[in-house]
Amino acid sequence: MMNLLKKLTSKKNSDLTAIAQRGAVIIDVRNPDEYLAGNVRGTVNIPLGNIPSKIEKIKSYQKPVITCCVSGTRSGLAAAMLKAKGIEVYNGVRWENMEALVEARMKKKL
Repeated sequence: MMNLLKKLTSKKNSDLTAIAQRGAVIIDVRNPDEYLAGNVRGTVNIPLGNIPSKIEKIKSYQKPVITCCVSGTRSGLAAAMLKAKGIEVYNGVRWENMEALVEARMKKKL
C-alpha cells in the first residue's frame, strides 16, 4: 500500500500546477463536515466512500482530476480507484495546498 501511495504522490507541485492549468477538476475526498469546516473554493467535495458511485460523473468532466484530503491517505485511495477506471488522476495530498492550484487553473482561463 505504501508503494502505491508513494507512486501516486510522486508528482511535484510544478507538475500539479501544469495539470491544474489544463483545467483539472480538484476533488476533495474528505467527509462533508471536514469540508464545511474548511475548504478551498473551486474544489468539488466527493467523500471517499462516494467515489465508486460517482465514477461516471467524474468521467463526464473529461478533464484530469487531482484528489486531496487531510494527509494524502484518502486522496491516494481515491486516486487509485479513479485510475483503475481509466481516469487521468493525480494525488494532490493535502487540501490546504489546493489554493495555489485553483489559482493556477483560474489564471489559465483568463
